[in-house]
Amino acid sequence: MIAQHLSLTNEHYTPVEVVDAARALMGGIDLDPASCDEANERVRADYFFDASIDGLAHEWAGRVFLNPPGGTIKGASSMGVWWDKLVTEWRSGRVECAVFVAFTLELLRIGQQYAVPVQAFARCYPRSRLKFGGDQPTHANVIVYLPGDAKFLDFERCFSPLGLCEPGALNHAARRA
Repeated sequence: MIAQHLSLTNEHYTPVEVVDAARALMGGIDLDPASCDEANERVRADYFFDASIDGLAHEWAGRVFLNPPGGTIKGASSMGVWWDKLVTEWRSGRVECAVFVAFTLELLRIGQQYAVPVQAFARCYPRSRLKFGGDQPTHANVIVYLPGDAKFLDFERCFSPLGLCEPGALNHAARRA
């Protein structure tokens, strides 16, 4: 590993401007499946799972906000494991829409390993590194939107103040493929 890419902890509380944009886009946040009390003070999800509950072990529903923890899970990228779970829940129809906050390089690296890559969805590349609460991660970020009723123009309206927004390549008929 390159030392400049290490963080001291997995505690990276999402910046308020990202959470506010997500809330505006989705009309609220029903679930944050990888959170804690302190992080949920920003996210204000109706429900959240913390480390003691293990959000990966439960079904998700509604409008989801996900800033997954870093590191690895059983030797696999934690971000990849959380991404795969999110896509599975979205494809099931339980998750209406979701905003996923990720590290750009990690998500690009793992994104092609899964049935539905991140490039299938609308993305925002913030023009500068996000300022997280807690430990400051050393990676640039990308924000991914798994579509619900809102269209790309809604995503772009909410997130373009943060950076460049690109539409995804997903054919919505493929949702349950």
